[in-house]
Amino acid sequence: MTLSATGHSSSAPLILTGADQRFSRSLAQLLLSAKRHGAHRRYRWAAFDLGIAPDTLCHLQKRFDWCYLHHAPFHALPPHYRPETRSFAWKPWAIWQILQRADAPVLWLDSATVIKGDLQEIYDWANAHGVYAARGRSIMRHRCKPQVMQALGFPPNLVDTREIVANLICFDPANKHARLIAQQWEQHARTPDLLLPTTNTVERHMNDQAVLNCLLLPLHASGDINLPDIDADISAGNPYKMVSTRNKIPLWVPLWADPLARLWYWTYKAVDQALWRRRDREI
Repeated sequence: MTLSATGHSSSAPLILTGADQRFSRSLAQLLLSAKRHGAHRRYRWAAFDLGIAPDTLCHLQKRFDWCYLHHAPFHALPPHYRPETRSFAWKPWAIWQILQRADAPVLWLDSATVIKGDLQEIYDWANAHGVYAARGRSIMRHRCKPQVMQALGFPPNLVDTREIVANLICFDPANKHARLIAQQWEQHARTPDLLLPTTNTVERHMNDQAVLNCLLLPLHASGDINLPDIDADISAGNPYKMVSTRNKIPLWVPLWADPLARLWYWTYKAVDQALWRRRDREI
């Protein structure tokens, strides 16, 4: 099954996201931030409906009519794709549905993201190098189970490499390595044992993200993919500044309270990043 990104031309950069009902309020927050910074005019937008309630979906369509909504056909997908399994197999599936027909880079943002500034540097990097992604704090041996690494042929000498996070990632379909990574990510997501391995041998297996890292990090190590030297804004002192991630908003928070929610997360992240800068100086 394939989908076009929107009903319009696929030659303009696209921002893609998705949410079920639990994250529908977070999705509204993301779209509000896009409108504040004019990103709804500079880029095309599409979101996957992963199980949003009909009344909520109607409200989102009316308020953010510039964001094209796709319905995820879970009836036609394997059971482990459903959001409640927490395999996140739907994410590489959704990205590949759009990317394989796109003529410009596709930027995935998790729904709990808030745009804070210009995103053009992401697209510029993807155009030049194929993939834009940021580093997390943890290393692969703590975030990917050994049997998954073995199944995907992950080089043992990279197990202490810091992981790439998947809540913000941009692929250029014109780059053969970027396109292959996205395609293989989607293909491997079809195997439940890769995303939801049963043995408990690491601190936390990162499901779809672990599989992505097994594909992406070896290409980065070999020089086939050049990734930016930048940290995600998770447990980092000097992360990227154009977005804020993991701003999860409960369903009961009204839209008029959006500035208060943003202030809370801004304060929390400012303190957290200051503490990480202090820790890094002491190492």
